[in-house]
Amino acid sequence: MKHKILTALLLLGLTTLLIGCNNAEQSCEGTIVSCSSLEQDKVLLLYNNKVYPSPNEAPINEDTICVYDLNSGHEEIIAKENNIRANANDQIIILPSQILYNSETTLWQFTENGQKWQVSNQPSNNLRVLSPSGEKFAERQDENIVIINRQSGEILTQTSSINQASVMQWSYDEQHLALIADRNSSIIIWDLKTNDLQTLRLEQELPNIENWVDIINLSYTADSQYLLATILCENGMALLVINTDSAAAEDLLTNAGDISVLDTEGSKILYSIDENKANHYLNIYDCQSNNVRTIDQGNFYYPAACFTDEQHIIVNKFNPEAQENNLTVLNI
Repeated sequence: MKHKILTALLLLGLTTLLIGCNNAEQSCEGTIVSCSSLEQDKVLLLYNNKVYPSPNEAPINEDTICVYDLNSGHEEIIAKENNIRANANDQIIILPSQILYNSETTLWQFTENGQKWQVSNQPSNNLRVLSPSGEKFAERQDENIVIINRQSGEILTQTSSINQASVMQWSYDEQHLALIADRNSSIIIWDLKTNDLQTLRLEQELPNIENWVDIINLSYTADSQYLLATILCENGMALLVINTDSAAAEDLLTNAGDISVLDTEGSKILYSIDENKANHYLNIYDCQSNNVRTIDQGNFYYPAACFTDEQHIIVNKFNPEAQENNLTVLNI
């Protein structure tokens, strides 16, 4: 269940919050690329800061996870790591008493101890994805996908003959696991209640997606009723909306620019479209009504946004010229 921010947002209305870290010894530098609602009027922020060691070397992503207090404006660093969310399977799981960061093969657990955060890791050589409750892993072992209890290591269930699974995504209710397989050309939905597998092959079942290149990411709506597949095409991107139970494609959103799913609330999707340097849109799509509406647009980017309740979102309107984060509360 997603946590909500209520009190502060009702007071703020439409507000721009200029973000800066209050810790003099450590700074929150870079672009806010992800945000998530927490309890007690707080937001979890992920900063991405590209550092170039030398002109001839590739940049290093020095990333910072922070908690921002909407009431006081105080920002507290809880972790600094390189290349957070560098891969499609990277996760930040927010639980009532801890924050888990899963970087495909390593689990980092941040538990509160006074003003400090302790870190523990459990390395693995296999691709694995943590369930929303933090209790289970889905792990790829050759062509097998295995569901494992995180604490005991017990194998709970497994399935076989999954060819080249590259991305795995749990539904929020943990009743389904979706996978990108077959060299990024198929979507497999594994019903964990019945152990049934249903496959959607883009070439065979979705001929109306023209000039597609790869399925690059998966995400579920918060009510677990719909699976969202982000598809790279030669002339832009597409967002395929799939009914979880029937595994049937219900809608297709296409655009000549880049499409990024930022958050979901119920059956609604919050996503951004970057058409070019001047045209950027923040949209909400309702999977039940197939209705799309634009809630903001401009010449800034929307690298991060999240629902805080049914009437409000927080979004970073990033100014690329000034390299400035502008965290804004919008009424929707």
